[in-house]
Amino acid sequence: MFNDIRGDVTSGSDRLLQAIQKREFKPYIQPIVCASNHKIIGGELLVRWHTSDRGVIYPDSFIDNMEKAGILSELTCSIINEVVVNFDGENKFNGEGFILHLNVTPSLLHNKKFISTCIRVAKKITCH
Repeated sequence: MFNDIRGDVTSGSDRLLQAIQKREFKPYIQPIVCASNHKIIGGELLVRWHTSDRGVIYPDSFIDNMEKAGILSELTCSIINEVVVNFDGENKFNGEGFILHLNVTPSLLHNKKFISTCIRVAKKITCH
């Protein structure tokens, strides 16, 4: 069940930061398939918030609050790191041109932590 928490008091910055620390946000990869050969050529990185009391929550219910609280980079970097560690452990980034897509807000493009995470990850997955 997917829920909407916009306007909910429990979606404040303390609750969101606590959810990041407790790893309640889970990554999903939506496959991108080549139309000509039907092979998976990449994926779009998505995130969902898994709560014990409200079920699974879509990002449109928490991204704005995270951005206003200044903690969106914390979530984004932790999800990127989690995916790269787990995905690379399965040898998915194996030099065959797999492209990982990521939706970002304009504020993330000016965030030094986010930029350095992207550079570090790009170097790691392209050096196989």
